[in-house]
Amino acid sequence: ATHYCNDRRPFSLPHRMNTYHMNLVLLATVCVLFGSVATAAQDVAMAPAGNTCPNGYIKLTTAAGCQASMSLLSLSAFAGTEDTNGWPGGCYHCDNVGGCTDGVWFNAANPGAANGGAMPICALPGWEDNIDLSVDTMFIGDSDIARWDSDIIIPNSVNVGVGGYTCDDVNGIIDGNLQTYNPKWVVIVCGENDLFDQSVSATFSDFKVIIGKIIASGAQAIYVGTKPEPSTKSIHSKYQNYDALIREYADSLAILNSSPTLVMIDVYPAFINLGNPKSLYDKDRLHLSSQGYGYWNTWTTTALNDPLGGCIRWSSNACDSSIAPITTTTTTTVVATTAGTTTTTTSTTATQEVVMALAGNTCPNGYVKLTTLAGCQSSMNELSLSNFAGTENENSWPGGCYYCNNVPGCTNGVWFNFATLGASNGGATPICAVPGWETPINCLNDSDWQWTNNSGKVKKCDWVARRESRCNKIGDDGITLAREACPEACNAAC
Repeated sequence: ATHYCNDRRPFSLPHRMNTYHMNLVLLATVCVLFGSVATAAQDVAMAPAGNTCPNGYIKLTTAAGCQASMSLLSLSAFAGTEDTNGWPGGCYHCDNVGGCTDGVWFNAANPGAANGGAMPICALPGWEDNIDLSVDTMFIGDSDIARWDSDIIIPNSVNVGVGGYTCDDVNGIIDGNLQTYNPKWVVIVCGENDLFDQSVSATFSDFKVIIGKIIASGAQAIYVGTKPEPSTKSIHSKYQNYDALIREYADSLAILNSSPTLVMIDVYPAFINLGNPKSLYDKDRLHLSSQGYGYWNTWTTTALNDPLGGCIRWSSNACDSSIAPITTTTTTTVVATTAGTTTTTTSTTATQEVVMALAGNTCPNGYVKLTTLAGCQSSMNELSLSNFAGTENENSWPGGCYYCNNVPGCTNGVWFNFATLGASNGGATPICAVPGWETPINCLNDSDWQWTNNSGKVKKCDWVARRESRCNKIGDDGITLAREACPEACNAAC
């Protein structure tokens, strides 16, 4: 929009006025009388600096409406949201305004106040009502949300975070925002501000109210956990106790709803694993730096794009806890009578015997790792996998049976890792089974297996049993491991 009333070029009447000059005089008169001009056909207009809209226009009342207005005014930088009486209420724009980061801001304060050259963005009555404000993801919470460029990183999202907000404050705005934006996901950060002067149990109670509202709306929640900020060490124990309650709550909700309606991104231990360097934080040692937000961007994107939809808790971009997918079968019973035929249909739910877990080193609830090479290879038929890549004994890859598909450093296919514990590694996904699926386990030693040492002495399973490391010896056939041939010595299940 062009606003001639803000033109700072010197204006003086010429001695001889043509039609152009007469129009300028008329425009100047209108500016004096009404303070601004906007064309009738223009849905959205940027008002002069102040805290009011031109005649016929009203303030924008939602962050989504504010962001939608930007494209109509050829503006691209959304600076964030706030709730402060010291700046114009609603949507406004800053360009070289003292104390204001350049860009478009949405201020939840009503009415707000004029401040320097900050210019309100206004719209025709009803314009905002006709916008489809629904989004895939809504970010809500305290300053960690408000300072996050989440709407740039996550497509079709809106950020309604407000600096200084507590969980109780979020409870005050969550209903309206759920109704306005109708999100599929709600990413929430709250609790740290509460714990400065409130108990863990009271804060957790407020948090559960928020999650209840999110679930009732039909959305799923992602809670981004507390962080070990250098400036709040005195309450870090409260942070950890609060997160512990939320971990248990997320697990219980997943079991209750048969899916993870509350997903947790466990930030505190993940930052500790990184060494919790100062570079993760801003100069105030409280808020995140661009590097810190970089991790949040990655972890949140992973959680939102969970391929199986079963992860309950993420840590360091790997799934730490999940709920297994289930299959539903339908049984139909037909009963014949003298009067005709009656059909009765009964639906039952059965647990899938073998599943591929999410990337990590754990199995979903109700499942266990496969402990034998034979079990691993048998599981491939259940999952329609055909390429068995081999065996290994490496602590740096998932223990037991796992699958790689375009994972750096890993040949595509199914692997069996004899390392008991193992570790998460990139996108490697464990293959798991319901307890007992691998049984009956053959615990009889193979009497034909042998290994001949350099001195020509032949060793059998009784020799293997004397030292666990001998379970990794390959027999004279060049194929069979002692771990397979000597289960009495090498298989813990025996």
